[in-house]
Amino acid sequence: MQYENYTNARDLAWQILIEQNICELPVNVDFICEKMGIPIVPLSTLISITETYSLSSEELQSGSVMIIDNNAIIFVSEEESIERKRFTIAHELGHYLLKHAQRFEDLEEVKSEKEKIFEREANVFASRLLAPACVLWGCGVNSAIDIADLCQISKEAAQYRWERMKLIKERGKFLAHPLEKKVYEQFLPYIKSHKK
Repeated sequence: MQYENYTNARDLAWQILIEQNICELPVNVDFICEKMGIPIVPLSTLISITETYSLSSEELQSGSVMIIDNNAIIFVSEEESIERKRFTIAHELGHYLLKHAQRFEDLEEVKSEKEKIFEREANVFASRLLAPACVLWGCGVNSAIDIADLCQISKEAAQYRWERMKLIKERGKFLAHPLEKKVYEQFLPYIKSHKK
């Protein structure tokens, strides 16, 4: 993924945290979707229309976002763990906000390298929304387990985040961006009460 794609997804996550006045972990992604007018619906309601739109069951394993009658709807599997559901919702919200969401009439398009980029961008958005590095750094997290506990994300997602945080820390890059500084300031009361 090109750096520009990465920074767009990262910056958008920070903007959403700021605009929605999120100031504590775990980030309430359901609340964010509700405030944005995006319903979260059980994936089983979408399964019944998959044949009509040639969607495979693999595509619908965890979740999906669709534009129906000009409104975004996030579909999420009821069978996943709460941690997985939270990440899936954030990931699908990322697809929508980054303008990746598919319209029913566009589903026949050939899958391409662009789709892989979209998936990476949505993952960057979701991880930065649910586990903002500056907040974790401010809290003094020391492991992926700390991140999983504070952010209510899977251990696998927390491990990816921890690896990235170690790189950022190594480079001394915390609070280098104005949006990141705003997120940090917004979370400051939480950070002070959860410092390790």
